Amino acid sequence: MFDIKNILKELCSISSPSGYEMNITSYLKCYLSRYKGITITEDFIGNIIVKKNGSSNRDIMLVAHCDEIGFAVKYIDESGYIHFSPLGGIDPTILRGRDVVIMHRGQPICGVIGARPVSLSKNNKSKDIDISDLWIDIGVGSRSEALNSVSVGDPITFKPHYNELCNNIFSTKSIDNRVGVAILMTLIDRLHDVGTVENIHFVFSVQEEVGLRGVITAGYNIHPNIGIAIDVTHATDYPTINKNAFGEIKIGEGPSIPIGPNFSSLVQNKLRDIAAQNSIAYQVESISGFSGTDVAELQLLRGGPIWVIKRSL
Repeated sequence: MFDIKNILKELCSISSPSGYEMNITSYLKCYLSRYKGITITEDFIGNIIVKKNGSSNRDIMLVAHCDEIGFAVKYIDESGYIHFSPLGGIDPTILRGRDVVIMHRGQPICGVIGARPVSLSKNNKSKDIDISDLWIDIGVGSRSEALNSVSVGDPITFKPHYNELCNNIFSTKSIDNRVGVAILMTLIDRLHDVGTVENIHFVFSVQEEVGLRGVITAGYNIHPNIGIAIDVTHATDYPTINKNAFGEIKIGEGPSIPIGPNFSSLVQNKLRDIAAQNSIAYQVESISGFSGTDVAELQLLRGGPIWVIKRSL
């Protein structure tokens, strides 16, 4: 039986930052090979595309990116400290003291991110942190010793962890967007042997965090009638957030259906209708500009998704 919580926990334990998705894509190819009635392909950039044939020539593309934010080794100094650059959008203020894993030729090397303590900083005051102010300590004493374990260009992720909180809530790394991956896997599990009219393409895209790159090649080749991205958003049910600026999204009150110029009102209205008809709780999020999701590119590729007839939805 498919257990999405355990699957999600397993997915979040895998280290695969943007451009280095081989661990997660290998896992997906192996796991999904158990299903009959689907085809699994990997394109040149590394997207995993699972296709379920329908009875028509219409195509629906469901996409979730499988990469995660991370870092890459930039420079190793003479004392063996490792300096790094970001892969994707990283908030440097959360990095002090974080445990990380450097993947060197398939082998994990543990380290911790260091920074000069506030007590040793000028005027004993904290300041904005730049990533160049930080380093990773792997426990060696020289550059030559460090080079036995790591190399320039090696990918880095946060150390996998999984913390159970109250009310069936948990915290972990790479929930962006392993939750989307888990949802696509759930859909494949439920639909692989069910007859459909449309051809369904389940796309596990790569390099989303560094510029929505994977969806460009996948979307161009598939050229779907309908394209839907499954991704995460920011909850705003915590102290200090300005809801006047960011709206209201609450954990536990259902998924968010965004509306705005980066989305098709036809598809979004249909999603809301389906949710209402099936008593599925959902929230509406207004995004007035660029969404930062794979649909931002999918919306524009080859003239955008093809609308055959409106009632085909």
